[in-house]
Amino acid sequence: MNKNIFLKNKSKTILMSLALSSLLIGCGSSSSDNKIDDKKQEKKQEKSQEKSQKTNKNQLNSISGKIIDGYIDGAKVCIDINANNKCDNNEIQELTDDKGNYSLVTSEIKDISKYNIIAYGGIDLDTNKKFHGVLKSVITDKDNLNITPITTLLSSSLILNDDLENTKKILKEKKNTLAKILDLNVDDLDKDPLILKDNKVYKKALAIQKAVEILASIDGDYLKVYSTLANSMNTQNGLKELISNSFNSTNKTFAAAIQLVDDISKLSDTASLEDRINVAKISNAKSINARKHFQNSDEELLADPINFENLKYDLAKIKLQEIGLADGLLNDISKILVDNNIKDSDFSNNEKLKDIIGLEVLIKLNMKKENATSKLKVLKVVQNKDSLEIFFSHKIYCIIF
Repeated sequence: MNKNIFLKNKSKTILMSLALSSLLIGCGSSSSDNKIDDKKQEKKQEKSQEKSQKTNKNQLNSISGKIIDGYIDGAKVCIDINANNKCDNNEIQELTDDKGNYSLVTSEIKDISKYNIIAYGGIDLDTNKKFHGVLKSVITDKDNLNITPITTLLSSSLILNDDLENTKKILKEKKNTLAKILDLNVDDLDKDPLILKDNKVYKKALAIQKAVEILASIDGDYLKVYSTLANSMNTQNGLKELISNSFNSTNKTFAAAIQLVDDISKLSDTASLEDRINVAKISNAKSINARKHFQNSDEELLADPINFENLKYDLAKIKLQEIGLADGLLNDISKILVDNNIKDSDFSNNEKLKDIIGLEVLIKLNMKKENATSKLKVLKVVQNKDSLEIFFSHKIYCIIF
């Protein structure tokens, strides 16, 4: 082979090898550059997410929870944008379901934490009576929010504005103060009191609401009463002292509210669900009676305390009062039951009830007697296993003990 030709071919081979090496080095360099670019992109995305989180710190897509005195069915719930304590047509709102649940879409509302959720109306499922009052809660950064008398008292202590961090700071301080006043764990203040192991939180919430209902009986401004209580929160020793420091003790409604608070406080922390509901029904009836009384009179109201020895009997009295049974007959029945030391468990003993001769005599005396209060004629009373069925001239009422 010609030597020159060989050298030329060798030169071409070397040049091709160098070119390939250059290409391979270039590929390696491109891969490294891509990794660097990926890391930069990740950091950029992280910064973007952080910025988005800061922007949406007070932005929730939805808020849900329960409206609770007992659970309230059919309560109107809304985000009170204009702070007028009612649900306007242009505000996001809905009605609670039959377990007191609500859910509000909030994605279009900016700085959600400067507003309250308010609730009113509906039926209290513990008492099966219309709920009287207005409840509210300041919106926090949680997407689950229960609204109770306790959250209403806390929210009433705040002035909401654009300084959201300061609002959170004040709310934390108010929670600690209220927890000490009510002798509760601060973490329990915004929980559902109906599912906690004991009745401690429930009793406080029920007492607050019923006291407010009585104190608002003159002008019906429930939130005004809550605000008065909230503005007095300091270092009081208990709810009664808080009410005492907030209202004039010469006010007749004050004494009635204090009495009901004292009554409710006697419910055992370990009482059964049935007893808790019974106390709710009795205290609700006492609150209604007090409101009716103070709307028509400025006389002090003297009411019997809750009979914890026989809650079902108290319920029977309330039902008799609701249907307009004369006080004379009501008191006579009361006396006979008390004199015979009848307890809850005795109403499942039909034979023992039949042995109460005085009750049978009383029934016979009233069978043909016009009732002075309701003008209802008592025709007969039938004693069943766990109830008394009272037959009037045009209706039958079953009084469950």
